[in-house]
Amino acid sequence: MDFDFSKRSEEVILHAHKEATRAESAEITPGHLFLGIVKVNDQTRRALLNVGMDIEDMISTLTKNHHERGGHQADKTIRLSKSSEKIMKIAPLEAKLLKQELVEPHHMLLSILRDPSNLVYREFEKQNMIEDTRKEIERQVSSGFLKAKKGFFAKWF
Repeated sequence: MDFDFSKRSEEVILHAHKEATRAESAEITPGHLFLGIVKVNDQTRRALLNVGMDIEDMISTLTKNHHERGGHQADKTIRLSKSSEKIMKIAPLEAKLLKQELVEPHHMLLSILRDPSNLVYREFEKQNMIEDTRKEIERQVSSGFLKAKKGFFAKWF
């Protein structure tokens, strides 16, 4: 089954690309995707605030990490890292688990939180927020707060 990525998800990827460019990174990492999610999607941002996430601190941590690791952009092509590719492939499965037809930014976040090898996961784990975040997103989906915006489609895979 093919899943479409919503307009908001497309905006997340575009913003992640901008963040990677700004950090002079050769790859879009899960951290860049997270920065895109909190920049573009107020609904997912609200879910994070509801579980007590200090979003500004997380942004600061990720931005600092990206700038420390940046400066390696030999050519101007920025690609998804292996970890980000995996996240983008798992996101449609998260949508399916939540019985939603479009892949939204919150599905991307849930995918990020399945991969313990990325910095975002480790930061969530430090704050003991992985399960709380997952439950809050599920609660908001079931209450109808996190809905896909029909009519906006972008094929990615």
